[in-house]
Amino acid sequence: MINVAQRHLSRLPSWGTLAAAVFTAGLLVRLRDHSIHADLMYLAALCLCELIALELLTRATVGIGFRLLRLLVLVLPLGLGLVYTAQLYSIWLSGGFIPPIAFANTETAGLVSFRGAYLTLGGYTVAFVAYAAWHWRAAQPGRMRAWVLPLGLAMVAAPYALLIHDQSLSRGIVVERGESPLSSFVHSLAKYSQLGTRARLDSAQASAVRARFRRQTTYQAPFPAELVRGLPSRPNVIVVFSEGMSARWINAHGGVNPGLTPNLDHLASQSLVFNNYFNHTAATFRGLRGQLTSGHQERGGFTEAGDGVGQRDVSTEVVAGSRLSLAEILRAHGYQSVFFLSQDSFLNNMIQTLGFDRTLGREALYEAHLAGKPGVTHLPAYLSDAHLFQATLDELEAMPAGQPFFASVYNFETHAFLDGHATYADGGNELLNRFHTFDRDMGVFLERFQSSPLHENTVLVFTSDHSTLPDPHASRADPATPMHFVDTIPLMIYWKGIQPRSIDVHGKNSLDFAPSLLSLLGLGQRVHNLFLGCTFFEECGLDRISNIGSDYYLTREDQVYTEAEIPGELRAAFEQGKEAVEGFKALDLVIDTLQ
Repeated sequence: MINVAQRHLSRLPSWGTLAAAVFTAGLLVRLRDHSIHADLMYLAALCLCELIALELLTRATVGIGFRLLRLLVLVLPLGLGLVYTAQLYSIWLSGGFIPPIAFANTETAGLVSFRGAYLTLGGYTVAFVAYAAWHWRAAQPGRMRAWVLPLGLAMVAAPYALLIHDQSLSRGIVVERGESPLSSFVHSLAKYSQLGTRARLDSAQASAVRARFRRQTTYQAPFPAELVRGLPSRPNVIVVFSEGMSARWINAHGGVNPGLTPNLDHLASQSLVFNNYFNHTAATFRGLRGQLTSGHQERGGFTEAGDGVGQRDVSTEVVAGSRLSLAEILRAHGYQSVFFLSQDSFLNNMIQTLGFDRTLGREALYEAHLAGKPGVTHLPAYLSDAHLFQATLDELEAMPAGQPFFASVYNFETHAFLDGHATYADGGNELLNRFHTFDRDMGVFLERFQSSPLHENTVLVFTSDHSTLPDPHASRADPATPMHFVDTIPLMIYWKGIQPRSIDVHGKNSLDFAPSLLSLLGLGQRVHNLFLGCTFFEECGLDRISNIGSDYYLTREDQVYTEAEIPGELRAAFEQGKEAVEGFKALDLVIDTLQ
């Protein structure tokens, strides 16, 4: 009876493949109301091809007679199955396969709990290992005929090759025809590995590139006089970089969710509000550095491999050119600078490369301002937004009077995949919950700020590091959300006595943040720099081109074009701008004088 049962069980697909198939079926059911049925059938066919290949590899490996070799070779189908399962979970969570940018944002991802991923990956692993263990003693050489594996893979390869299409990934967070779990993972990994691997520059090439972008001024003309009435002399500056917040979540920017952001709406009613203003890149590393230096970048700031822009050994290099930041320019005018963050590690290290006098992260703020306070019992993995804003104002209010400062604040709790403590409406959309919670915390911050001595002589700027990841929660909250990582972001500028105004910047992007802020302050105009942007009231060639990895976008008025969608009359100028950005990004590469 036991042998009969074993024979029947052996006719079934391997248990890991069965688990992956169940996960696939569940995902297709979930997507049936959000996708065209023909597209779902297309995805199902590709998944079936990969499941068949996975099954063939599993069967072949468990049938190897030499046990040590079998143990080593089993790693292949196990690894492929884990990648396949992880890709399914990525669609379930975000609406699309793992994009290249995810590989550059692993530090932040490590602070977010992905319980569903642990369950699905763990379920596949348990099923795979249990099946391999069940076959461990029964396996004999030749269990699967030697010709079955290559023939089966060849039969699957033909339809698979016909179904796979070019995967440009410019389409954003959505599964398109031609994408499959394994092929898309390989493609994303290849795209990510290409960052920073373009041909390196020698010193002569670097000098030529630097000369192309070198400027003598950061802006051409001051802010319009009618917009700066009542501006204090040499004011302090506080910039709040909200994590991943598109303008569409703020009612004052035309948001479609009533009552979502009452405190930010109130701030907008008292501020200069800039509309049709887009992020020029993503994600956080590039968004923050790009805005503070008015540029694009090829590398991240600090990486596990130690090859980020802040980790290069410059002892044998010719440095291509200094990327002056806002903090460095304002230091020359007597400003002290400080950056406040909710976390520690790589992001903090990257900020330190931008010339801030101090970078205060989770541990420093906890020890100086939060330890022992009511409701604070231990050092958390990251500071809540409420505690970050509290510690920020504690620190700034203690700074010497008469000493102007430039302070930036970057929060954490509006990250994708996090829920909020304050529910919005029925609480069914975690994106709306987290932005509603953030607005509550911003309300406490704004109330304290406007009651503080800082209010008399401080410019408060509210913006974002980049737009919101367009996951299914975003699409449900606002069906007009674009399916790519470029969107309008908020920008409000406030000081006591300001005359509120709404200003349309007609599709300009966050490359213009640094020169516009300097123009507002009337400082740092004549300095050698490598800014790509200009002010909102000038015209320059690159501040309507956004870049994420190898994907480029053009923004015009309130619209975003992918490369494939750019109108013919705009194509030539766009291609010139794209080529210029690629050249600029080359300045981030290591320059070897021996080449």
